[in-house]
Amino acid sequence: MLLNDGTGTFRGHWARPDAGLLYGIAVLGDLDGDGDADAVVTNGDRQVQRPTRILVNDGAGRFTDSGQELPSVRAGRAVMGDLDGDGAPDLVLTSRGEPFRVWRNDGRGRLSESGFVATGNLSPFGPVLGDLDRDGDLDLVIAGLAGGPVEIWWNRRR
Repeated sequence: MLLNDGTGTFRGHWARPDAGLLYGIAVLGDLDGDGDADAVVTNGDRQVQRPTRILVNDGAGRFTDSGQELPSVRAGRAVMGDLDGDGAPDLVLTSRGEPFRVWRNDGRGRLSESGFVATGNLSPFGPVLGDLDRDGDLDLVIAGLAGGPVEIWWNRRR
């Protein structure tokens, strides 16, 4: 982790060696409601799947593994946003060639599978959240793979 010193210069602050890390991304959001950004880290390349991890921020920019593992992904991506209107960021998790899944946050950083599975476009690219229809909730956009279609999943919670 690099921290901005306020002048636009980033300096090394914290590292977590992980010999099992192949390829992944980190997405930040306050999962446990304590005011600092926690991290969800996907792992796995196009062939190999590895578990998705939740890292909790101690408030000083250092992260510890929550011990909660989400499913293994292949070339996974993730995005956070409050999908159910409870004020806590939920998670959309993708894996190449598999359905997208939505994980609900209980507001204390525990994620559980919502039961929502997007079975259309199985591209790992995207996802993106935004209120496309201006109804006050977040909708899901999934980018197509190799010229495939872009899909919009409307959030109909209201």
